[in-house]
Amino acid sequence: MGEVLYLRDLVIILATSLGVVILMNKIKVPSIAAFILAGMMIGPNGLRLIEEINQVEIMADIGVVLLIFGKGVH
Repeated sequence: MGEVLYLRDLVIILATSLGVVILMNKIKVPSIAAFILAGMMIGPNGLRLIEEINQVEIMADIGVVLLIFGKGVH
């Protein structure tokens, strides 16, 4: 059952990030600022779409790893 919650959270994160990035790109704001705004919106202190702090920390760790990997590839 825990895997389903992580998948649901991942879908929420990706959908929200996509929408915010598209809106921010229209007003010429960098994508990293849009990702930060999306994270603030869906986190435990925002709209509370993802309430459990442990899940937020795991998703943040995955995001940092992907960011470092992307910078290394670039």
